Amino acid sequence: MRFEKKSVVVTGAGAGMGKEITLRYLAEGAHVTAADYNVLTLRELETEVSEQEYPGELRTYVADISKREEAENLFPSIHCLVSWMCCIGLRGCDRISMWYKWVSKFIAVLVFISTLALRQHVLIDVAGGILLAELACYISNRRNGYKLLQKVTETATGWIAGRLSGKKNGK
Repeated sequence: MRFEKKSVVVTGAGAGMGKEITLRYLAEGAHVTAADYNVLTLRELETEVSEQEYPGELRTYVADISKREEAENLFPSIHCLVSWMCCIGLRGCDRISMWYKWVSKFIAVLVFISTLALRQHVLIDVAGGILLAELACYISNRRNGYKLLQKVTETATGWIAGRLSGKKNGK
């Protein structure tokens, strides 16, 4: 058995070629995860597999992989923020060669593109990550800019602590 103790994922496994591929992998001893959008054909597959003795193991999932999911992530993109922070950190560093700075920018742009292409984020999330990185850099580079950030942090912490203690007291 060529696929003994190997894991395989088959989409469209409820009927046609997907079903035949699933049965073949099961006959070869594979652990098969079978996905199909049709629950009835998956149940038929499960019945057929249980009636015959296959050395492999079958798990089925109802899933429609043909539908594109909408981006469902929070604003801003932390991936983009961190990537751009790396570029910001290299900006004023004279010890780092120019080619390395350009490669870092290129990689950051690839991160931006990949989060969009994989639908992790939308364009406004990417822009928000970049703008937040630039804003943080601006505040930290200002004279005594850290004091502003410290004041905001202390105010927010006090507000959150007050809300939490109010909830504990039944308010």
